[in-house]
Amino acid sequence: MIYLVRHGETDWNLFKRFNGMTETFLNETGLQQAKLQSENLKDINFDVCFCSSQIRARQFCEILYSGSVVFDERLVEMLCGEFEGMEETPEMMKRFGKQFKLVIGAQRAFVHL
Repeated sequence: MIYLVRHGETDWNLFKRFNGMTETFLNETGLQQAKLQSENLKDINFDVCFCSSQIRARQFCEILYSGSVVFDERLVEMLCGEFEGMEETPEMMKRFGKQFKLVIGAQRAFVHL
């Protein structure tokens, strides 16, 4: 069985800011969420744990799992570029969506070359 667990809350999550690859730490709520999730999963015997190398994911993982961890760069958050740190307003989300579609379209075109 595969379990997917997302890191807990950061201040940027709380204040609705684009986080992306910017390193942010779990806030007090995020640390409590990790402890709660650890309790929820205490009876599960994991064979391996894969984790993003980002600080917030590592913090969560350290509370959740005591075994050997494989930190994998492919699990890091996507780069949000100029949007990182900006407030996630409806207008900003619309602009971000347009940019995201342009980037994904360019990547698909490149892959098909």
